Amino acid sequence: MPNSWHIGAITIAGTVFGVCFLAFSTAILAFGRFQLHLGIEALQTLSVVGIVFGSQVTTYVIRGRQHLWGLRPAYGLCSLPWPTC
Repeated sequence: MPNSWHIGAITIAGTVFGVCFLAFSTAILAFGRFQLHLGIEALQTLSVVGIVFGSQVTTYVIRGRQHLWGLRPAYGLCSLPWPTC
């Protein structure tokens, strides 16, 4: 039996991930502005760093069906210069 696409569940999961990522990005910006009193250039840098790390975590979370801690990253996602990760 072939795999079938459950579009409703995929849409809900994508919406949940999107809302969580938006809340994460907003929280980072608010923390940088109100707690750290950063200027606009520093907030832009903080935003880029937050987006990069948030996207990497999202990639690790959704890339497999097993638990996140049981998966090894693919060689292309590994940032170490040797293939031991």
